[in-house]
Amino acid sequence: MYDSPDEFYQYHHQFSGVQGTLYRHMVRHLMNRRLAAIRAGQLVPAFQGHRHD
Repeated sequence: MYDSPDEFYQYHHQFSGVQGTLYRHMVRHLMNRRLAAIRAGQLVPAFQGHRHD
């Protein structure tokens, strides 16, 4: 488990070109902000009741 999306993508490069640019300058910031809010209890995860048993 990684502490942030940035840490995950540091080891698993999946984007290049336009996709990589969009991720680096926009998407990763949105994901990190959402993750911080979820961990702080300020936002309920989208799949709250979803389980894999």
